[in-house]
Amino acid sequence: MDNKFLRGATRGVAVSPDAAAQAVFKGKVVPAALSTMRILRYLSEQPQPASLTQVARAMSLIPSTCFHILQTLARENFVAFDPVRKDYAIGYGVMDLAKGAAVLGRDIHLVRPILERVAEDHDVTVTLWRPITREQLMLVMSAFGRGAVRIHMSVGQRVPMLTAAAGRLMAAHMGFTPKELRALFRQVNWARPLTFEKFTAQAAEAKKKGWAVDKGNFITGTAAVAVPVFDQDGQMVLAAAATLLVDRYDDAQGARLAAALCAASRAITQLAPTL
Repeated sequence: MDNKFLRGATRGVAVSPDAAAQAVFKGKVVPAALSTMRILRYLSEQPQPASLTQVARAMSLIPSTCFHILQTLARENFVAFDPVRKDYAIGYGVMDLAKGAAVLGRDIHLVRPILERVAEDHDVTVTLWRPITREQLMLVMSAFGRGAVRIHMSVGQRVPMLTAAAGRLMAAHMGFTPKELRALFRQVNWARPLTFEKFTAQAAEAKKKGWAVDKGNFITGTAAVAVPVFDQDGQMVLAAAATLLVDRYDDAQGARLAAALCAASRAITQLAPTL
């Protein structure tokens, strides 16, 4: 095969044998696009975040070019940038591309049965939410009860950070300043509005008792109970929520759901340490 095309189209990019094999496809190879994909693949394979120098060296890229690609990816949430350590890791924005496929990596097969058991035992929709930016949550997994009426939510959907019961937990555990909380609170489109003061009081109560509830404030006709999921260092990384029709909810039901979700949360932390 004449390598003139490859040399011209991929100048400045180290081409692997696999990449060279792709040259049989019609169309010109776009160096920036190829570098972007290779950077994402590289970061996804690293056990620890990588510095700009490490990424540029591994990709055989000019540091300035690598920097601009990484910053663009970070802006779109495909790469997570730590401004203190100045390093990069794969971001959760890539989940938008695959929706629910391998959402939690190799531990997904451990997590799903835990959620399904709660959903089936209590005939509710159980969802797992992850903060992906300082302003948004993403639904990363869902499980449904056996009943004829289901509250359906799509994996991959994003909502404002302080949404519903999970949002009260985020307010309690994520270290936002009062000014940040007020700004985030205004981003939520409440079906049944509540005051900021009432919301923050409910968030404080949720932190104290270990679970939060939203009774129709976010979605009319539904109630949601949520608990935090902590990593092995004690940092909140997810929120697990159970949603049901509001006419099925009372304080006793809320307590039962909270107990079941708390048990599920502990099991997730133990069985899926790479969350």
